Amino acid sequence: MIPQNHAFGTIGGHATHCLSGLRQQNTTRATVQVSMTYALSYEDLVAVLYTLLTGGMTSADLAEDATAHELVMDTLLNASPSVEEAQVEIGEGGLTAERAEALAHARDRVAQLYGLPATAPARKTRARAKAAV
Repeated sequence: MIPQNHAFGTIGGHATHCLSGLRQQNTTRATVQVSMTYALSYEDLVAVLYTLLTGGMTSADLAEDATAHELVMDTLLNASPSVEEAQVEIGEGGLTAERAEALAHARDRVAQLYGLPATAPARKTRARAKAAV
């Protein structure tokens, strides 16, 4: 039997699950399942981990990949407003040394878990051929 208070998903090809805040205290029987695709950028994922690291989690809490994936899903499902606040805070800059360290760790951990962000290939400069006179 599938627990009715769990959410199941895949993040970056990694299957995971977490408790659903909406269903935790709900005693009624679940009647439908919802599936959706949620596209996230590198910076979105950084904001998720930054939210965790500035909200009481430690680097050690995110060290195990499976746990980190579960916490990412849990945060997206149950704490999206906090992630939006983190995106604004990161965008505004001026972080304390402690928060800047959390941001650096979040960036490193996202790169380890999901890969580095895609970058545009460098443009090659071409020399123009001189016209024959």
